[in-house]
Amino acid sequence: MVKTKKILTVIVVWLFLGITLAPNITSISIDSCFPSSDFNFLNKDTKEYWAVIVEITEYQDRSLNRIHGDIYSLYNALKSSKNWKENHIKLLINQNATKKTILDALDWLANKSSSDDVVMFAYYGHGGIAHDKLAIIPYDYDKKTELAVDVDELNQKFNNISYKGMLLIFACCLSGSFIEPLSHLNDNVTTHMIHCQQFVTKFKENLEKSNRIIITSSLPNSDCYYLPCLVSIIGRGLKGKADKDHNGIVSAEEAFYYAKPRNLMTLAIIWGTFYGILPSVILKQRILSLRTFARPILAFTTANIYFYLLHRTWILPFLQIYDGYEGELPITYM
Repeated sequence: MVKTKKILTVIVVWLFLGITLAPNITSISIDSCFPSSDFNFLNKDTKEYWAVIVEITEYQDRSLNRIHGDIYSLYNALKSSKNWKENHIKLLINQNATKKTILDALDWLANKSSSDDVVMFAYYGHGGIAHDKLAIIPYDYDKKTELAVDVDELNQKFNNISYKGMLLIFACCLSGSFIEPLSHLNDNVTTHMIHCQQFVTKFKENLEKSNRIIITSSLPNSDCYYLPCLVSIIGRGLKGKADKDHNGIVSAEEAFYYAKPRNLMTLAIIWGTFYGILPSVILKQRILSLRTFARPILAFTTANIYFYLLHRTWILPFLQIYDGYEGELPITYM
């Protein structure tokens, strides 16, 4: 009983540190600082809502398989909302999410939506570099040919879509670099670095010129291996839990600020449990000790140094937002 209380105490402390200190130290929101506005256009001007949702956890190359991200939480949140129609949502899972089907789905968005509509593209899977370009990794990715959907292709497809507001969600490694250019990737390949800078800068310029919001699962130059929770948390938020002002509408911004502290709580629990509490229990050491609190910090720091030296990337799975939409972009309507 005493040990249980001590474990709970450690978890509570880690949660407190996660939701109070970490947001101020590591998580940066890139916001265009537009003033808030009401949602009157929801019933008056906006005609339709359209979405393409992609989750890839089982790849053609089995070595790329990853934890399931519960994309259905997001899908069901949209489906249950009054302003969404089921046939306006295209869901691509695993083998159905090839490079061709992803690009075709974005063409479908371009053919269906108009300048009065709201569109969403959400992706959960691997992110990486293919042919010197930042990219999302489709089901049929091949390491030899580096088949992927790169920033240039995404830019072209997004620019072909007519919309009043666009929400982009990238839950993958290096996703923060969709907002801020990669500082460096490989010291031995200078052109690699220059090309990535150019493509990401171009992507960011396009964001700034339009009514787009982009939410990412990591800081720039960062991996986020453990994060299956982002789309799940955003899904719960869009079902109404993120409706902070209780007006019956959940905006993209509300969903992000609902997900952000919960993402940090998940991070604190995972690192605090596996590198703090568990070793203390196994080694029969005092749970309420400096060791229990220091181990997760040491493990997190060591892992980041290792990944930086090996891949020139960090493990910083802290949510980011770029808000290029004036006011707030309504996504679900209760």
